[in-house]
Amino acid sequence: MAGCASLRWQKPKIALESARVAGGNLQDTRVQLTLRITNPNAREIIVDSVRFDVLVAGEKVGSGQRVEPVTIAAQAETRVELDTRFRTLELLQFMRQAMQADGTLAYTVVGEAEVRDFGRQSFNQPGSLAVPRLLQSK
Repeated sequence: MAGCASLRWQKPKIALESARVAGGNLQDTRVQLTLRITNPNAREIIVDSVRFDVLVAGEKVGSGQRVEPVTIAAQAETRVELDTRFRTLELLQFMRQAMQADGTLAYTVVGEAEVRDFGRQSFNQPGSLAVPRLLQSK
């Protein structure tokens, strides 16, 4: 009976660990997101793909996907890096609405991870990103 309990499926936890500006120019800004995926199960799982959108002030400003499989050991966690590009001018339009008093930009990352043998697992993670002073409006 105890053996059966250890085989019960538990949804992995997907959290946004960090976001950082990784480069760009006047047309595109590249942002690297790091997701932390925790596997609470007694067996390893394989995340086949991750699809996501980035929202600023409720508007979609970026999206991306990762299609390389990631294996997560039983009762362990791993980090998955995702790159996305934003249209710089569109992002600047939303900055005024979403800029917080401390100079950070509020955002939300929403998406789905396709977990082999267990299907799609959705996630919705808010966060904030420090905005370089050069880009902050006065």
